[in-house]
Amino acid sequence: MHRTYQPLVVVLAAVCAGIVLDRQAGVALPVWFAAAACALLCWWLLWRKGRDRFAAALLAGSLLVIGGAWHHFRWHCFAADEIGLFAQESPEPVCIEAIATTGSRHVAQPAYDPLLPPNTKDKVRLGVRLVAIRDGCEWRTASGNALVIVEEDRADASPRGSAKASQKPKQSGKQKSKKPTTDNPAETISLAPARLPEIHAGDRLRIFGHLTGPSPAANPGEPDLAELARGRGEMALVRAKSPQCVSVLAASSGWSFARFIEAIRGRCDQLLWEYLPNDRAGLAAAVLFGAREELQSDRVENFLLTGSIHTLIVAGLHVGILAWLLFKALRFGLLPRRTALLAVMGLTGLYMLVTDAGPPVVRATILVWAVCGAMLLGRRRSALNTLAMAGLIVIALNPTDLFRMGTQLSFLCVAALIVFWPAWNRERAPADALDRLLAQSRPWPLRLLTRVNFELWQTTLAGLTMFAVSAPLAMARYHLFSPSAVLLNPLLIPPLSVAMIAGFGVLAFGAWLPPAAALCGWICDRSLGLLEWSVSHAATVPGSHFWVPGPREWWLAGFYLALAGVAYFGWLARPRWRTRAGVLVAAWCGVGFGVAWLLPAQRGGLDCTFVSVGHGCATVLELPGGRVLLSDAGRMGSPLGGARDISSYLWSRGLTHIDAIVLSHNDTDHFNAVPELLQRFSVGAVYVSPVMFNRQTRALDVLQQAVQRARVPMLEISDGDRLASGDDTQIDVLHPPPDGMGATENADSIVLAIRWRGWRFLMTGDLAPPGLETVVGKPCAAYDVAMVPHHGSATSSPATFAAWCRPHWAVISGDLAHDSHVAVAAYRAAGSEVLNTATSGAVHFGVSATGTQMRWDCFRRGDRW
Repeated sequence: MHRTYQPLVVVLAAVCAGIVLDRQAGVALPVWFAAAACALLCWWLLWRKGRDRFAAALLAGSLLVIGGAWHHFRWHCFAADEIGLFAQESPEPVCIEAIATTGSRHVAQPAYDPLLPPNTKDKVRLGVRLVAIRDGCEWRTASGNALVIVEEDRADASPRGSAKASQKPKQSGKQKSKKPTTDNPAETISLAPARLPEIHAGDRLRIFGHLTGPSPAANPGEPDLAELARGRGEMALVRAKSPQCVSVLAASSGWSFARFIEAIRGRCDQLLWEYLPNDRAGLAAAVLFGAREELQSDRVENFLLTGSIHTLIVAGLHVGILAWLLFKALRFGLLPRRTALLAVMGLTGLYMLVTDAGPPVVRATILVWAVCGAMLLGRRRSALNTLAMAGLIVIALNPTDLFRMGTQLSFLCVAALIVFWPAWNRERAPADALDRLLAQSRPWPLRLLTRVNFELWQTTLAGLTMFAVSAPLAMARYHLFSPSAVLLNPLLIPPLSVAMIAGFGVLAFGAWLPPAAALCGWICDRSLGLLEWSVSHAATVPGSHFWVPGPREWWLAGFYLALAGVAYFGWLARPRWRTRAGVLVAAWCGVGFGVAWLLPAQRGGLDCTFVSVGHGCATVLELPGGRVLLSDAGRMGSPLGGARDISSYLWSRGLTHIDAIVLSHNDTDHFNAVPELLQRFSVGAVYVSPVMFNRQTRALDVLQQAVQRARVPMLEISDGDRLASGDDTQIDVLHPPPDGMGATENADSIVLAIRWRGWRFLMTGDLAPPGLETVVGKPCAAYDVAMVPHHGSATSSPATFAAWCRPHWAVISGDLAHDSHVAVAAYRAAGSEVLNTATSGAVHFGVSATGTQMRWDCFRRGDRW
């Protein structure tokens, strides 16, 4: 691509630079205003004097300043009564009055999983804008947006994971109890499940619940959910334990545009659940409206693994299919061309609003409008300039969207197609009239086959182009490299297109022509079934995806700056530069991935990190010889969430192999992340106690099957054993005895003592009496670092154990919901400094290579190593 006049590209680049500068430096708003005024004044003076080049540079600088000021205003400036300023990470009871900004939306619950704790609640979420908050007996004004999560009873008592249990519950404001059938009402009355009444945008609500702030990142390499929520303007979260905690004070009065949009979305969603089977309706809602909250997380995971997650995010492909379908339908003898184009613009705009107007769909809608506008006016358009205009509109709506992964991938892929694809894919149509005539004279089957081959080649090449430019970013953010996406995504376009067309047919015919809607629903169901079958099978193919540490931020910046330079200077259009550009890109890739692979081998000393996983345990030991030991790997709750926390830390250290995993005992919050970790990392061995499987459960069955599938040996260790470390590190097993204690599972927890050059570390799991008395009966030794047993529970004799091990640092691996003040007081009385991963994030101890000193730090304090 040669350099052409693209003014909006320069404007977008300047504004984005200002936004990034403000995010990194946090320049004060008055400074931005002063800089903008000076830059504009100097630009005007130079422009008046005819110094166009300097004036243009100052104008670009003023745009940079404006971008930074706009971001600063949205990111740092809040009203004094903004609820997010008072929301803490620990939950606090609250009573608020608010206006609903969205209707109530059902959240799909995970399918039955033995590794998850039992759950008897469904969840409904809605967005609200605060009006007032109760302070004692008084009401005070409040502002800001919040996300409300309401728990409600299951609609039926069928087993989790069954087809009936997966149905979307009907929203109903009136609940009735069953009529008693005997003379004893206390025995016979069965109350209907408590359901949340239907809520619409604009309703005034009173909500009793617990207020929390979004959780900031707790481990290195982990996405910061607090920053993402802040960017969306939702700096507070309110959890209501029952539908009775939410009451509608006043329904929205009169007509409102927000309620109109929500009504359209709700009606469309209802039609999908009516005409599609329950196991497809959630997928249809995700494909048509991007409503992934109605789709179970395990089904979304397959799309992420295969690099086809974009099919569940309403973006260019979805808007393009809709625009094409609308134009063809309206032009089919219904409307003249000009009116049809205007109708397409209006309906795609309505679709954008119904799908919550995320950055990708806003970008796609603006491009559709630009194409329709050019066709209406009979003028040519600059694709790159139009894309830059879409970027400016997205940033004007919310400058923090620049840092969202979806926004970055959406604009990056489209820009790559505009810039690079024409240079790599020259049109292969016959050049002169005679060749075209000969091509047209061939038999129609041959012409059709040629056309299909050409379209398949075009689609594959486009997919390869987008994959090449987006893969580094996906590896850095998702830690995934999915080569299967190159072949899979072109194959998904036909079933996705058919599913969307049939799905829109359900919405069009559902209200007035049920037979046609039923037929469309059947076609949509079969197409979505083929789509999901293709994705799920592709995810199981060896080599379809790889978990990787991902490149560093400095490498990413260099890579995309180089791509921008190639695009601007048009090097790919010059044959002599193609080889040089290829060599430079290959060299830069080698540098980036070489650094990621070589860094772990260059480390010396011993590192011990208590990963913050909530109520659970995961401790990473990086030994001087380069080996890695993971002591426990689980959490109370989502096993996938625990695996993500542990993986994020390991990848931030450039680690891809775990030499050994030691599981202290058979509580799921100590091992439920292992099956997922076995898919992400190579593992040398898994160590368990001899009594680990004495009480067989479904969760332990899943663990054993996962270890067997990964072909990892499972070995038993007990008191007196020593693990081989390959260096002078001593890892001794202090507990349990070979026959166990014959009491509780916690009493049989594995206890590890790690020693290296005089430094001592102690891993305790959930050690509890009578096993704890057995351990403290051994000769006492002062430890430098010790894990507080059982997440700081008072039932694990904290005073006795603290007096025995006398640690300098005592670490509690837990969450804010469990009280550990008794353990904290006991260890402090013993002279220990107590740290809790719930408040400090990941806690890291590092012994120098010489073994002469040890440093410690917490992820939520000081440097974020």
